[in-house]
Amino acid sequence: MKVIITEGGLYQRLRRRLKAEGRSLRITRAAQQSQLGRYFVASGNRIVEHHIDLEELAQRLKAIEPWETLK
Repeated sequence: MKVIITEGGLYQRLRRRLKAEGRSLRITRAAQQSQLGRYFVASGNRIVEHHIDLEELAQRLKAIEPWETLK
């Protein structure tokens, strides 16, 4: 049985994980969502990744366990 994680909970996990690496996960403003997607990763003032899928990023960073799933 999979344990369900909310989008907000996963967002916070990823922010903490990325902060340790000197990067940050940010939510895009409405006017820029077509260019950057809902979430993007920044390092300082540079955008390093855009159109982020939270669950895929969490799996890459090992911030989500195999028995957990995004709601």
